[in-house]
Amino acid sequence: MNKLETPVVLLAFCRPDLTKRVFEKIKEVKPKKLFLVVDGPRNQKEKEKVDKVKKIIMDVDWKCEVKTLFRKENWGIFKNCTNAYDWIFKQVDEAIFLEDDCIPSDDFFYFCQEMLDKYKDDGRIMHVNGSCKVKKNTKLSYDFSLYPDTGGWAFWKRGWELVDLEMKKYPEFKKNKYFEKIFSNPLERLYRKRILNQVYKLKNIGPDMQWGFTLLCNNGLCISPSKNLIQIGGFG
Repeated sequence: MNKLETPVVLLAFCRPDLTKRVFEKIKEVKPKKLFLVVDGPRNQKEKEKVDKVKKIIMDVDWKCEVKTLFRKENWGIFKNCTNAYDWIFKQVDEAIFLEDDCIPSDDFFYFCQEMLDKYKDDGRIMHVNGSCKVKKNTKLSYDFSLYPDTGGWAFWKRGWELVDLEMKKYPEFKKNKYFEKIFSNPLERLYRKRILNQVYKLKNIGPDMQWGFTLLCNNGLCISPSKNLIQIGGFG
């Protein structure tokens, strides 16, 4: 395999056992640049787990440029992630992202790297999924989808610069009947509309939902592998 030149980002919190499994996979591919983001604890019990997580992920035993963003207080998913993306994309133009419960195959890293390079100048392509979001009986190694997955994924700074976190375009989106134009399946259309109505109302859900809405507004597509390259380690 080629060397992993693309920066890797690990988003973690207070799950040391899962984080260790993910970090062991990162150690296998030895990225040249690593961003480590850890949200702060909400109580003493979480602090003990967060400290364990930090100890695990700071065990970088290969030549690597390491950048850390360790919160002293709990920022929550929305604020922590959006701020982290801003911080990361001030330093690099593209990156591969993993959450602490998303265990990647080796192929995941190199698939993302190849897709990021191949489509870096194609504004239609805004996101690379690690999980399959297309028909699995395809003979292609990957295909295109409307749906971004944020368990293991990759994307570019050029896309994040378009993000509509406040969903300011949503009233116009509904008024112009873009749901009907984009989603031909009525059940799919109803499902998406319900989700985005809720996100628009509450604002701070996500930011994966706002990112998905941004893709819809910009006719953006996601690359999805024909087989899953990510295993979900657990929900909690």
